[in-house]
Amino acid sequence: AKLSHPLEAAACRADVEVEALPSASRINADELKRMRERMEAFDAKREEVIKQSRDTQKQSKLAIFSLHRGDMPKAAKQLSAALDSAELLIPTIQSLPALRPGAFSSSLEEWAEARLLQHWLSGRTLL
Repeated sequence: AKLSHPLEAAACRADVEVEALPSASRINADELKRMRERMEAFDAKREEVIKQSRDTQKQSKLAIFSLHRGDMPKAAKQLSAALDSAELLIPTIQSLPALRPGAFSSSLEEWAEARLLQHWLSGRTLL
């Protein structure tokens, strides 16, 4: 399919130089650069949240396994480590609320499941 507008062609090629576009279609290069920098910064924070959330989720899952085996002290340590890991992300999530859904929320859900199971096994009551 032939692209009818120079901007459509530019959108399909990341390596196109802004100056190569006709002057009537020219995008402000500085604004484009700032936009790219904001997107790259957001993506870096997103990757950080995903990686840190994985640690939270893994420790929570390991805590559940420990609880299944009846190892309450080990589960308590794993839950504590998971919570510490999640708390490290709070400033990032507060500054970029769009990063809360997904990996971060899923890791908190796993932590909550482990904590509820721990409480249930400790006294057969609901938290």
